[in-house]
Amino acid sequence: MLLRRNIVRYTGMNTKSLYVIATWQAVVIMVFCTHSLAADEGFRFFYNFAPGVTFYEMDHSRQESGSKLISEFRRTIEFRVSQAHGAALPTLSARIIELSNKGRRIDYYNGVQFEANISATGEVTEYSFSGGLPRYQPLIQAAGAANRNNNIFWMPRFPGKPVKIGDSFTDTVFLNSAGMEAGGQTVFELEEVRDKLARFKLRHTGSTSGGGAGGTQVSQGHAIFDLDKGMWSSFELSGEGTAQLAGVLSQHYKTSSRKEISRNGGCDQATTGVSNPDSAISHARTLANQLVHNALARWPGTGENLYASYRHFHCPNRPQMTMIRDNLAAAEQILGNLTLTCLPASADVCSNVRGSEVNLPVESLPGGASGSRLVQLCPSFFHMDDDEQAGTLIAAAIKLSGVGDSHRCMLQDDCYFDFLRPAAEVVGGNPYAYGYYALALSGWTFSREPSRTPCFPQASGNYIQVDGGAAATDPASVQPYRGDFYEIFSDPATGDRFIWHNNLSGAGYYLYGETGMRYYLPGD
Repeated sequence: MLLRRNIVRYTGMNTKSLYVIATWQAVVIMVFCTHSLAADEGFRFFYNFAPGVTFYEMDHSRQESGSKLISEFRRTIEFRVSQAHGAALPTLSARIIELSNKGRRIDYYNGVQFEANISATGEVTEYSFSGGLPRYQPLIQAAGAANRNNNIFWMPRFPGKPVKIGDSFTDTVFLNSAGMEAGGQTVFELEEVRDKLARFKLRHTGSTSGGGAGGTQVSQGHAIFDLDKGMWSSFELSGEGTAQLAGVLSQHYKTSSRKEISRNGGCDQATTGVSNPDSAISHARTLANQLVHNALARWPGTGENLYASYRHFHCPNRPQMTMIRDNLAAAEQILGNLTLTCLPASADVCSNVRGSEVNLPVESLPGGASGSRLVQLCPSFFHMDDDEQAGTLIAAAIKLSGVGDSHRCMLQDDCYFDFLRPAAEVVGGNPYAYGYYALALSGWTFSREPSRTPCFPQASGNYIQVDGGAAATDPASVQPYRGDFYEIFSDPATGDRFIWHNNLSGAGYYLYGETGMRYYLPGD
């Protein structure tokens, strides 16, 4: 979106053994409070969840056997902390907002919310889940122990004494469900504390057995705990494992995994290319909310406010105007609950083409609306002006509300002010039109405007003569007047005057659905 204020230049869930082993590393996102003592006395670690805080966990794990890729999971989990008045423990709510294996989206967890109470030592109590697709709920119920203890709500239990450099503590997980046993131990060894970062060496061993199948895994890696932010920032592991099926078939594989934990879904300077992405996101979200709220307050309006809908939606009729209002109202609700994460420039969806500043990775549900509120921001988003960023978030929210993008067109494209494109296509198929419209209603002006706004012409009651014969200077060629009188019409948005005439040079079609040509009077 090329916008400026005032006129300027625009130029699976799977409960099988392999999956249990592969996903042991799932880490809950949380606020940590670390009580540090003198270096020789060690460091004390405690969990301290702050109500109202939101965190994101982004996982990428691979299993491969030789040259064969067995699995490649990508997952993003959003965690929100709350605490009821008078409650002894905070509640951590979690939802998986992105999950795929080898590029194929997995919808087991669509609409599912997990909740648990978390103690200061990391003990999980009062686990529950709600929502989701009915056909998957029995599977989620069966995997309750895994989700509670190591898949969704997993965290190392810190010891009740100071940890010195070189000291270690062990976190143990054991699951026994539906005839299958799975367990593992992770040893956390504190290597160093420097620049407020505590670096741990990790050693993990895990195993599964049951139903004639089983497997083992050994991994090593590192984890970093940010003392200043009070949270884990990353976990990285690599190792090997063996899976045995039906007692005879054995498969050897290699594993690797990395998870990053952040407050804004990977939106740091290294990913976005700007020094303060948090501030840019906050400002864009606030401005987008203000713009949509203002647009709804001024809808449909009169004068310039009404003419803005003519320009940006190609002369919508009254039912279409109502659709615009309803779509904006739906977007207003969505904007308040958007989940914004950041992608690196290397992501396939982050090209330099205009309109690719954001990505919506979740497919639409029946009826058009999306079951997700996830919007992924490419680095190019952070190099837009603030009005462009706000308009882009509005377009994303409009699309999540169910408006398609089959007729997407940006302001700098010729198609944007091509009024031969019907209003129905723009209202239902160009989410960016809503962003521009909201900006226009709040006083933004654009250097590129349509040459004509040919909507709903009004008759003036005045007429003009158009001579059908040649005007002759030779008296002998003077003929009786054979011309016709044509009523003059005007465009209410601009006041441009025209007559309907199909034969005059310069006449043309200006609006979708009109059967006659317009000849605009010279000087208008």
